[in-house]
Amino acid sequence: FDLDLSLISQLFQNNDTSQQHLVASERSRSRLICGVGLCLMTLGRLAESVVFHEQSYRMDLDKKDYANASVAIRNLCIVQLQLGNLVKGEEAACLSLNWSRQIVSAYDEDYEYYSLVCLAYTAFLKGENEKAKELFGHAYQLACKLFVYNHGWFSILGIYYAEFLIHTGGKILAEKVTYENLDISQRGGYIADIVRCYHLLAEFCLERGDCSQ
Repeated sequence: FDLDLSLISQLFQNNDTSQQHLVASERSRSRLICGVGLCLMTLGRLAESVVFHEQSYRMDLDKKDYANASVAIRNLCIVQLQLGNLVKGEEAACLSLNWSRQIVSAYDEDYEYYSLVCLAYTAFLKGENEKAKELFGHAYQLACKLFVYNHGWFSILGIYYAEFLIHTGGKILAEKVTYENLDISQRGGYIADIVRCYHLLAEFCLERGDCSQ
């Protein structure tokens, strides 16, 4: 992602993402800004990524592109939660869910599912476990229709669900979900998700006193 960010930076004046971009197409501009945010987010430069996620979803909203706006604001939600800004994270999750429900396409429930999981995890972090359980339940119902593997509990969404289960008496299921998530992540080569899965699995092993794994 360092290389990706370096390449994207060449589309800005003086190779500086804080300056004016050099892209003429309005649609390409919003994707460019989104790309910068994703690169910074993946590289752990969370605070720097916020402004790009905000710019991206506002540009998408101006075009009434609710699908990409939902994705951009959902990314902002994830960043805000990682920064510990639960109120802003919840606001972003709610907006993402609202916009996902305005999408008219064959994939509208896909966007809604992702947004529901983010909102559920936000509720969990706020200590609202019953609300989180209800939202995860709604997400699960959608996932059963959308996905043929792991009921949708993959990538960071699977991590969110596993963390919720760990703290609400569902450790056995949490470990199962995480192993399945790890398998999906390894087959896809998703390094960040592989690391997250191993981190959770290590906690399970240490809790059992099994340091050999």
